[in-house]
Amino acid sequence: WEPDALVMDRDSLTFADPAKVHKIHHKGDYFQVEGPLDVAPGPQGRPVIIQAGGSGPGMAFAGRHAEVHFATSSSIDGMREHRARIDDSARAAGRLPQDIRMLWASSVFVGETEAEARAKDEALRAVVPPAGGLALMSGHFGVDFSQLPSDVPIEQTGIEETPGMQGVANMLLRDYAGQTLAEVARMYGNGMGGFRAIGTASQVADKMEEAYEASGGHGFMFRCNELPGSVSDVVDLLVPELQRRGRFRTAYEGDTLRERLLADD
Repeated sequence: WEPDALVMDRDSLTFADPAKVHKIHHKGDYFQVEGPLDVAPGPQGRPVIIQAGGSGPGMAFAGRHAEVHFATSSSIDGMREHRARIDDSARAAGRLPQDIRMLWASSVFVGETEAEARAKDEALRAVVPPAGGLALMSGHFGVDFSQLPSDVPIEQTGIEETPGMQGVANMLLRDYAGQTLAEVARMYGNGMGGFRAIGTASQVADKMEEAYEASGGHGFMFRCNELPGSVSDVVDLLVPELQRRGRFRTAYEGDTLRERLLADD
């Protein structure tokens, strides 16, 4: 589709100019198609390619194709290590490391006071039974962890040999080494790990700035801990503090996700 292929003229009953919609003649290993694609391109031209997954094949795929890589790490050292792996994958694919943006999976609890923020964290923990986190882990990793003793260290569970979510398994082994299966399961049921910050807007912003500067990442993707409260806390408390520090934009120059997510600033 050429940029001006869409006509959308009701009077002439013309949806698109056929001279500007071209066949693709694709022939691959798994299928072939003459085309053209029967879906008009969106205003951003092509979708932003966001990849998630820290396994070997996942990282190699990100190195070849991703514009944004979504990653999970619970420590700054782990963030640095993960960023270095992505950089290596980009170079191996003939790309520059800066071609790939990083977004960190994050959970934040923001309050007017630190005590209020910690109470929100504890309230969420209280509604997730221990068996819930264990069941979530079992489903994600393809292993029935309920058959193991609850006090076994996470590194003795065999989680590194599981077929699913290898990147998250590596994160658990790296960032939670020495903790028991029960302790890790309780954490996993309340956010699956990743960057966490609890406190006032200023305290959370401090931790975000530290991780941002040290990790080589480009931003954070928040998990909503509860709705609508989590959104209100971020919008009303955290964003103004980040804007005051010059860390969050006050306006967007572009209209599309591509323009806003991949902007130079």
